[in-house]
Amino acid sequence: MKPSPYQITAFTHAARERSFTRAAGRLGVTQSSITQHVAKLERIMGTPLFVRRRDGLELTRAGRELFAVSDRLRTLEQLIEEKVDSYS
Repeated sequence: MKPSPYQITAFTHAARERSFTRAAGRLGVTQSSITQHVAKLERIMGTPLFVRRRDGLELTRAGRELFAVSDRLRTLEQLIEEKVDSYS
């Protein structure tokens, strides 16, 4: 099974924010939605992506490796959105 774009987006924002709650706020969804998407992604990958701590999320080795790629993808998506907006 391959990850959905929603799972990658949820993961990337949670990694950037170091928080499921803040990622949810950024994306305008519930914290539960972010948590569920990340949990599904972790099941697909067969490994945890975050260490959940009281003071926030910490990326595991697998999480850091995935974030290195997914963050670049998100940056490219933002550039595409800006380009499209400039023509609207």
